[in-house]
Amino acid sequence: MQQGEETQGKKDNENTHNIQVQNLMDKIKILLIMRQLKEDSIPIEIIPNLYLGCLGCALNKKKLLEQNIKFILSACEMPKAPFSQDFTSLIININDSVDQDIKSKFEESNQFIENALNSQQNILVHWYLCQIYSFAGKSRSTTFIIAYLIKNHKMTVNDALELVKTKRQIAQPNTGFMKQLQQYYDTLYNNNNDQKQQE
Repeated sequence: MQQGEETQGKKDNENTHNIQVQNLMDKIKILLIMRQLKEDSIPIEIIPNLYLGCLGCALNKKKLLEQNIKFILSACEMPKAPFSQDFTSLIININDSVDQDIKSKFEESNQFIENALNSQQNILVHWYLCQIYSFAGKSRSTTFIIAYLIKNHKMTVNDALELVKTKRQIAQPNTGFMKQLQQYYDTLYNNNNDQKQQE
């Protein structure tokens, strides 16, 4: 009986220690996220009126108003857009995963961006911090901006990515998104060239 009680006591101590370590890690993550949000809170203009940023940008209402941003496209998993009463918002719930279908969202995102730009309004495309190691937010929002540049500025995937990188060096869609961007480009332009060659 006594040995069983000792074993149970050790397990309880280990569980308590593991819970304390997890709580400490959670607090560290929150502090790092708060620091990142504060440091990375200014939207970056990619082309006239089209801005790229992280959640910190979307939460920086003062800077949004200063830069006359009226539209916000959120590439994230969040239930509600911040300041929804002050901005026209679109949330596209999407994971930053190589096997996530993002291409099916390009027409919706392109139309939203186009509507903003046609109304002479500035638009912010931003990402949400999903996990501590991905809060650089370089993939989803960048992918939507590249898709817009492909369709509306007839840029290649690489040219559009290079343009974005000149403004934000860490921008880089994941490999699955890059493949889908290339497929999107091919659908828009290479299929038309193939048909012309057959005629």
